[in-house]
Amino acid sequence: HTTCMRIAKALRSTMSPEKKQRNLEDVEIVVVPAMSEHAAEKVHKLVATGTVACMMGIHCVKSGQHLIKHPGIPFAIILGGTDINEFASRSSKDQETIVQCLEMAHEVVAFSETLGDAAQQLCKKRLKAVSIIPQAVDVEEI
Repeated sequence: HTTCMRIAKALRSTMSPEKKQRNLEDVEIVVVPAMSEHAAEKVHKLVATGTVACMMGIHCVKSGQHLIKHPGIPFAIILGGTDINEFASRSSKDQETIVQCLEMAHEVVAFSETLGDAAQQLCKKRLKAVSIIPQAVDVEEI
């Protein structure tokens, strides 16, 4: 939850003026895991309430396919590795989802420079922001 709040604060600058008027604690932050269609339906219903300020997901295909359905809500995507290293070479549909997710993301988090560079190479446009946060790092020290 702490990580969600920290990323939400960074994404706050992309919110609409009416949402900026509200306290961050009053704004819904949604973490979109790799999910079933049933779980995705719950997220879509929550988004429809208008209380969601930003979303986070892990994996450009498994979470990204749901994040990109809500273009008005800023989101961060955390690259799991298999999304860029394996799924990108699978079907053209997966490739399209990955590129669309990366290009729409307000923040991309990668575990290594190599993974961040590979993600950038998949896209025609320059990614908005790529943060490198190695695995197993105490985020309090960053």
